Amino acid sequence: MTEQQVWIIPGDPSDMAPLPALKHGETCFSDYNRRKQVFGDIYEHLFMPTYDTFEECRSAMISLRTGTLEEANQYCRQLAASIEHIKTIPAATFPNVSREVRKDQGQEKAQEQEKAEGRQEEARPAPELKKKPSRS
Repeated sequence: MTEQQVWIIPGDPSDMAPLPALKHGETCFSDYNRRKQVFGDIYEHLFMPTYDTFEECRSAMISLRTGTLEEANQYCRQLAASIEHIKTIPAATFPNVSREVRKDQGQEKAQEQEKAEGRQEEARPAPELKKKPSRS
């Protein structure tokens, strides 16, 4: 298997320099470890862009970060606009739903009591008329 010396954009966003790598075949790579100063284990990555020179890789990194910066700026503008919009919303009072519910429940209870009282009146027997004793 032949090794090709290439430059890649590091996966760590805090890493500011293009990273040397060895390309093994079409999709296998081994990255350079700057701390240990050795190439790491071979891994497979299907869609990793590689660059032949340091300058090409640096240009691609700048382009990538510029695009990310533009997206972040657009997001910040939208966020600032939403804050300003929220500031313009007039103050409102909290809806007093509990009183409305209580009124409705109170009306229902009163209607039920009236119906119950009506039933009780219907169920009461007519009072017996007391007859006065006759004097005969």
